[in-house]
Amino acid sequence: MPQNPHGQPQSPFASYSPGGDQAKGTLTVTGFHGVFKDPDWTRKDMMKGAQDGNSEVVVASKDFHPDRSGGITITCEVATQRERGVKVTVPICGWVDDNTGGSVAEVMVATLDQDPSDVDLDKLAATTLRIRSEMRKPIG
Repeated sequence: MPQNPHGQPQSPFASYSPGGDQAKGTLTVTGFHGVFKDPDWTRKDMMKGAQDGNSEVVVASKDFHPDRSGGITITCEVATQRERGVKVTVPICGWVDDNTGGSVAEVMVATLDQDPSDVDLDKLAATTLRIRSEMRKPIG
């Protein structure tokens, strides 16, 4: 993982909005790299970390293998969070392979109050795989 000046690991983080308009929603991406001896365990542990005191998993984790995934497992779940007293639906997916990992969370205005069971996790898993493919670059 990248190191800050104090030697502590950091995870790169980015946030994107449709057409650059945060009023429409956000897609957040967090990534990390290293050597992972047990990617499945690390991925499952990472998804547990998606929960905090402000969120609750309401659709349990499910594994996906989107087309052209090359054997990579994408794990997705849906959480709800309280934002200014309003319950917000937050779908999140993550992956960990031998040397990279990351998560993608999508909060769009059109789906803020969507029933969590109606979230299309297949679609978010495919989006997560595409983002993984775009952000992975050889170190050199």
